[in-house]
This record gives sequence, structure tokens and C-alpha cells, in this order.
Amino acid sequence: MPDDVVQNPHDRFFRTAFGKPERARALLQGILPPEVADGLAWSTLRLEPGSYLDEHLRERVTDLLYSVKGETTDVLVYCLIEHQSTPDRWMPLRQLSYQVRIWEGFRARNPRPSQVPAIIPVVLYQGDAPWNHPMDLASLVATPEAGGAAFAKWIPRFEFIFLPLQSADLEKIAADLSVRLVLRFMREIVTKPDTLRVQQCFAVLSELCECENDAQFIRTCLAYLFDRSGEVDTGFFEKQIEGSSFGTLKEDIMTLAEQYIEKGRREGKIEGKIEGKIEGKAEGKLEGKVEGVIEVLEARFGPLPPDISTAVAATSDLTQLQALFRAAVRCSDLNALRATLSFPRVPEH
Repeated sequence: MPDDVVQNPHDRFFRTAFGKPERARALLQGILPPEVADGLAWSTLRLEPGSYLDEHLRERVTDLLYSVKGETTDVLVYCLIEHQSTPDRWMPLRQLSYQVRIWEGFRARNPRPSQVPAIIPVVLYQGDAPWNHPMDLASLVATPEAGGAAFAKWIPRFEFIFLPLQSADLEKIAADLSVRLVLRFMREIVTKPDTLRVQQCFAVLSELCECENDAQFIRTCLAYLFDRSGEVDTGFFEKQIEGSSFGTLKEDIMTLAEQYIEKGRREGKIEGKIEGKIEGKAEGKLEGKVEGVIEVLEARFGPLPPDISTAVAATSDLTQLQALFRAAVRCSDLNALRATLSFPRVPEH
């Protein structure tokens, strides 16, 4: 699969959260069996590039592949984060298919290997609904009653490690406070959060601001929260922002709130008084507007190519910047934005 997968807000959040080795290490050490975790050199853990998902699943699933050194060989840990509300009965089969893709990729990069690395499969499930489906592949394979035992040697024996976030004891899973807070945030943001869950999300993010200095991650969390909370009244959002302890990040948060308000305006759900307050706050601040456009584009599409970032930074007219902001929120891809900027299209790869 190509490495430059377009990231939606869910995917961007999870990759930012657990692409950081310290967070990934603290999480995996808590959920892997002790006899396995104790034999791995965690200081060597790294996130591998790429995605192995089918295209149609990327809106509701994120995958992360890590490598870490064992005593005699490298080991891979493959994590699926299911940010959907409905359990998937066929998860063992899906996991097996992804592992085959990982091994095929390994062989392509290493033309003459004698073996492929072991893969530890992990599923983090965000949903509220109980997961009442098998976690081993053999349970999904029907075998004849006569001579059934003989079929065992032809059926792959395969299970995955399962972490249901809604019922998991986060204190036992993660000793690291930052990881516990990230998992709590994931727990609250399932499906479309109501006002109570949004309030709890802001409380978690305030704690996260106090325990680590990672402004970019907080902005990514907020972009994810705004994207998931389309039914929540914007006045409630404004009160949460004003009442939260975000310190120097509050101005950045208001810029992200502007993105949310622009989305709500298109859907007819935004009160003019809130829009007016934020627009008035940003009036005449060209630099802030430029940063707002770039923030929206990076939240939606990841790092920007030079032609886009240079053109946005060079725009000095406030009306043009507001038009660019609307285009940044609405465009389906960067080529659509290039059309707004009168740039030539760049071929898709």
C-alpha cells in the first residue's frame, strides 16, 4: 500500500497519538502478555510506514505497524483501531489477510529471506456495543462432523489481542498518565458524542495539557473532536473552550473552532452571534487567517506540498483568505483547492 495515504481526522488523530514511540511503548507494554513484553527491547520500538487496509475501510479503521527487536530477531506488532460502533464478526479473517500483506511486503523488500518476522495482532475497539464474536480464526471455519479432528491441521490457528476501551481498566493497562488520558479521550469520543461526552473530552484535554507539552497533538485532538460532534450546539462548545485550562493554546483552539463553525454554517446549524464573535476576534489578523487556512488543510490532508503552502502564505487580502478558508473546509482534495488557486492539477499516484 502507498505510504502517502490521505488521512481523515480519525486516522490523523490515532497516528499522531500512537506514532509517538513513548506513548506506543507504554500502551503495548500494558496489553501484551508479560512473557512476551519482557523479551522485547522496547527502546528499539519504531513505527513502520504505510497502511495495509482496504480502501473502503479507512473511514472507520486505522492501522499502525511497529517493529521492535526481540532476543534473536525482530518482531512486528500490528494494531487495528476500530473507531466504529458495530463489532465485526470477521475480524480474525481480516487480521489474517492484513498479516499476509505485511509478509508479502517484507518479502518484496527482502528478496531472499529464509523466514518472515512474527506478527503480534492487536485490536483496539472504541465501540459501545459488546463484542460477542470469536477472536480466533478456527471458530469461523466450518468442519464436517465425521473426521472433524483431522481437519485441524488444515485450519490456521490464529487469535488476536483485544482491548475493548469502553470496559477496560485503564489504570491497569497503562502506568503512563498521558496514555491513560489518550485512551479516556478515545473512550468518550465514540460515535457522535453528546454534550456530556464533549464536556468530558474537554476535561481530559485540559489534564493532557498539564501533563505534557505537545501543542500539535492537542490541536489534532480538538480537530477530531470537532469533526465527530456535528450535532452538539456550538454555544456549548464555546463555553467549554472558555472554561478549559488550555493556557497559551486557547488562541489556536479558537482557530479550530472557526473551522467547526464554517462547517456548521454550511449545514445551517450555526448561530450568527458566535460566528460574529470569532470573526471579530480575528478581524485584521492576516497572519492568524493564513495559519487558520494551513491548520485546516493539514488537519484534513497532512503535510502540504510547497506550492499550496507558499500560495496561502503569500495571500495578503483578507477577503481572499476568507474565501480560501471556505475552500479549505469544503474541497474534496488538494487538486480541488488548486483549482480555486488557479494552479495546474498534480497527477494522483
